[in-house]
Amino acid sequence: MAISFTRKRKKEYLYIEENTINNVPDDEVADLLCPTDNEERIVRLMQAIDLLNTEEKTLITLFYYEEKKIEEIGVVLDLTEANVKVKLHRTRKKIYVLMNKV
Repeated sequence: MAISFTRKRKKEYLYIEENTINNVPDDEVADLLCPTDNEERIVRLMQAIDLLNTEEKTLITLFYYEEKKIEEIGVVLDLTEANVKVKLHRTRKKIYVLMNKV
């Protein structure tokens, strides 16, 4: 029954063009992810995070919510420190794009 349930459940995949993510200015991303009391922005941020894939959600959770260091995240996800930094950077930009679409 569990296998049948899993097969029937359709996953939605989110696709954002690489050019869209690469064209996002770094300073705008940093401003968007700064702590805030703005309820609307917090809701949009949570909605955007929900749209991320599992690895991206894990990165964001470990880095921002659990305040883990890059080295620790690398050990947990079996990635190099450089790879963690790159994936985190791309995920931040992806969140920015998603927040502006939501």
